[in-house]
Amino acid sequence: MNFTLRQRFYFFGLLMVLLIISFGTFSYKNSETLMKYLSEVSKNKLPALKNQTLADMMHDGMRGVVMEALYQNEIKNADRVNELKIELEEKSNDFKKYIAELESLTLSDNTKLLIEKVKPSLEGYIKSSKSLLAEMDNAKSKEELKVEFKKTFEDVEEQMEKMGAAIEKEAFESSDSGERNLQLIFWSLLAISLIAIIVSLVLSTSTNKLFTRVSAKLNDAVKSSEEVCQQSHLSAQNIAAASVEQNQAVATCSKLSHKTKELIEETSTQIQGALKKTKVIVTSGQAGLLKIDELIECMNGMQKILEDFEELIGTIKTIDTKTSIINDIVFKTQLLSFNASIEAARAGEHGRGFSVVAEEISKLALTSGNAANSIQQLLKESNEKVSSMGGSVVKKIDDSRNITSHVSDQIKEMFNKVVDVENDFSELSLKCDEETESILQSNAAIEQIDSASKNNSQSAQTSLKNIHRLIDTNDKIKEATGSISLLLNGHKNNTKVA
Repeated sequence: MNFTLRQRFYFFGLLMVLLIISFGTFSYKNSETLMKYLSEVSKNKLPALKNQTLADMMHDGMRGVVMEALYQNEIKNADRVNELKIELEEKSNDFKKYIAELESLTLSDNTKLLIEKVKPSLEGYIKSSKSLLAEMDNAKSKEELKVEFKKTFEDVEEQMEKMGAAIEKEAFESSDSGERNLQLIFWSLLAISLIAIIVSLVLSTSTNKLFTRVSAKLNDAVKSSEEVCQQSHLSAQNIAAASVEQNQAVATCSKLSHKTKELIEETSTQIQGALKKTKVIVTSGQAGLLKIDELIECMNGMQKILEDFEELIGTIKTIDTKTSIINDIVFKTQLLSFNASIEAARAGEHGRGFSVVAEEISKLALTSGNAANSIQQLLKESNEKVSSMGGSVVKKIDDSRNITSHVSDQIKEMFNKVVDVENDFSELSLKCDEETESILQSNAAIEQIDSASKNNSQSAQTSLKNIHRLIDTNDKIKEATGSISLLLNGHKNNTKVA
């Protein structure tokens, strides 16, 4: 009986569906058992192993704390001993917690019984540990408690070993059960696979002639497609190579343009900074010129002081002249006193009082003369000092005026040059802005060219990729037809697309 390819695949598919349903039903039943095993492991066995391990760690940890506390007590480290007592309390609570968690898990009756046996030993162990730490300073009690501590430790260790062995035994028994289920699923899958292979061999034999005819037609189509692909491939390669060269040239121009723009922008920024500094210098120069003008005004004020010095010198000279008049008066007064003394001597007894007056007048004239001479000497010295000081001040004022005037001229000249530099910077900044605008326009044009070039390159690359895909498809079709030919006739055509 002749069946179509569709009918044959329908039959094959129906058979595979039946096999899959059978395998699925069988696997579902075994999966339920496996899931129960996994659930049991995750909820009970793994937590039991974990808590048993942690409890064993607390068991050893408590012993370590007690041993360290005894040592710290020997070396009189009371602070550390107190810390260890707190740590012992924490570990005792953790130990109890892990045993309680073990007791709450769903385990076998034998394991539950062993856990119950651990609890009294644990209480005794904790009690002996705390008693030993509390009586460390009592030597007699300390030795007895050490013996008790060792005994309870060994008792707990024995009970913990029995409990751990029971927990591990339950875990291994669950593991063996899961492994048996997995092996059963594996052999079932192997049997279904063998049935599928047999059906596939029967189906392939019945469709041999059909694929032989299809393979011949595909070979003819592949040969025609190879010629078209070769021509399209050469054209696409030429277009892609030209596009790549154009892209490289445009990219180079774009990079140079952007680099020039960055340099001009950097130069413009530096010019702006220099322009700001120049403006600061101009402002400072203007302030300096104002200060120099104030200094010149101050020099003019010192000139007025110098004129006052000259008036003072004239006053001193006038006083000196008046002092000379006083000396003349003193001289005349002495002559008058001398004449009065002579007349008093002539008058005898009647002129004695007049003689006393004449003597006093003479003394007064002598005193006035000495004072006048002193004043004249002081005025002479003052006149010399003032004259000398006035000459020095005049010289220094003249020198200062000359220097100030010279500095003022130089600052004004420098200020004018700085103003010229500021104007040059402003013009240069405007030119940089114009150049930047021109480069921006050039960049925009280059970017448009670059975009068009990239689009062309992408189109060429896309065409080349499509041609490669077409060639690869032809190769795959040819390989498929060759494989079919090999399967059907024992040989295949190995011609490849160039």
